[in-house]
Amino acid sequence: MIDNICSNSNDSSSSSTLLPSSVHQIAQTSKSNDLNEQCYCLKSRNLDEAELQCCVCARWFHKNCIDIDTGPIVRFMVTYQFFCKNCGQNRLESFSKKQASFHQLCLTALANLVYDNRPNRLFFSRERDIIPFIDKYWEALTCAPRRVKVTWHATVTRTLSREEVFVTKNENGENIYSLRDLSLEKIGPFNENFKTITSSSSSKHALGESTSFINNFQNGSSGGMVKRGSKRKVNDSASQNFSSASSSNQFANSKKRGGPNDLSRLEKMVPTCFPLEHPFNKDGYRYYLVEPDPNSPLRQKFEETELWAGKPLPGHLYRIFLENKCALSLHDRAPQLKLSDDRMIVTGEKGYSMVRATHGVSHGMWYFEVTIQEKPDNSALRIGWAQKLANLQAPCGYDKFSYSWRSRKGTKFHDSIGKTYSKLIDAENSGFTQGDVLGFLIHLPLLEKSQLVPKSCKNMTLVKFKNHLYYEEKDNFSGEEKKLKPLTGSSIEFYKNGVSQGIAYCDIFKGTYYPAISIYKNATVAVNFGPNFKFPIAKENCKPISDLEFNSIVENSLSDLIYHVSNENTLDV
Repeated sequence: MIDNICSNSNDSSSSSTLLPSSVHQIAQTSKSNDLNEQCYCLKSRNLDEAELQCCVCARWFHKNCIDIDTGPIVRFMVTYQFFCKNCGQNRLESFSKKQASFHQLCLTALANLVYDNRPNRLFFSRERDIIPFIDKYWEALTCAPRRVKVTWHATVTRTLSREEVFVTKNENGENIYSLRDLSLEKIGPFNENFKTITSSSSSKHALGESTSFINNFQNGSSGGMVKRGSKRKVNDSASQNFSSASSSNQFANSKKRGGPNDLSRLEKMVPTCFPLEHPFNKDGYRYYLVEPDPNSPLRQKFEETELWAGKPLPGHLYRIFLENKCALSLHDRAPQLKLSDDRMIVTGEKGYSMVRATHGVSHGMWYFEVTIQEKPDNSALRIGWAQKLANLQAPCGYDKFSYSWRSRKGTKFHDSIGKTYSKLIDAENSGFTQGDVLGFLIHLPLLEKSQLVPKSCKNMTLVKFKNHLYYEEKDNFSGEEKKLKPLTGSSIEFYKNGVSQGIAYCDIFKGTYYPAISIYKNATVAVNFGPNFKFPIAKENCKPISDLEFNSIVENSLSDLIYHVSNENTLDV
């Protein structure tokens, strides 16, 4: 049969490579007595069903004998990474599917077509057989998103023209195709011939970079790759269970293709402190550093299946990373402001700009101090309280989300409206200057249960910047501004060198407020979040901002638990 087919082929070189015994090879591939290929059941290979090859011991395992859920797979797949129980971490199985190039898609498609039609038919039509097979089993063949446009059909044609992999013959004016090597039992991640082919494949034919595990394994890497046209990177190491997701324009410089080692190492990284290289909250976007949430009920399932490869990471598997010390925020500030190493001193530059603290308050009575260390004659300060949507490239008190006290004349500001304040107390020295110690008190009565816990961020998008993952939140300034409502009984009070300047604001808008400092030109101030103040105030139930270091952990943990319980039936990986 094969001799007749080859004699009718237009490519004499192709026909000479097909051995007369090929049909018998196919017939025998479903049975093997090699002990190295034994499954858990100790039975030989069976090509009638899907099988997976362990990337460490190279043994083959029947899909029905594997405990973990691999999702949809097909026979003769090559773009995956499987660890058996004997070789996996903690003696557990793991499976991850990789992106497939068109060479790999066509190889798997033809192998299945040849096996299912043996021994009567070995050549197949691109339009009637190969493309329909790839289209039908796309999700099983690759983790890449299904192509919407049909331009990939032309790519299949170019791929099938590769003579070192496929054989072409013309029949009734149509090109039909088969595999040059019909030893189907050799098709797998460890196929030496396939390894050579994929490593030399042209990138223009690929959905992504070559995913042959053995190439990367020999180089000591884990096989990371980048999808074409995507802003996500895939981590292929079975011991690494984290990936990155899509990002905004601020992350453009961080999306250059890195080496596989970079991916496998960085995605697993758990922050121990806020990184020095970080995104800033600006241009209508806010970012929250995250860490893996060990309390997520789906984390074990996520790590076992690893069907997330090439897809956005579920945000509910992570939680906000909380710093263990109240300080001025590295990323929630205008970039031109300079912070000291301990982030308790800030120096301004040029026009008005603002920095917020790392911790905020939504209920209770809280207090912090600020010492004016340097204040040149042409500089100015506005210090107070600000919500997260307050403009960082403007003074505190510029919009409805912040309230401040100005150094010049002691004027109070809210929504860019200044009103006389401390001048009523001290007409001779109404403002504040270098050497003064200022106190800032806020009182937020607990009137609603929603004030007890912060809103969960687990439904936000995950993005990667440098070595870490962040929640990304798009600001809705106008929408949130319309929702602002006064909190009855709330108040803000300012102190100068231990002396109260009176109640500055009553019934302020409900929300979470952060200590905020805005500086004009090069003044320098130092903050003191307690618990030891230069001028402690005698107010019952008044707490230092430093107490938030523990409170925020409790409140955020409770918020995450409520999210998981409320969405128990809808969350999945």
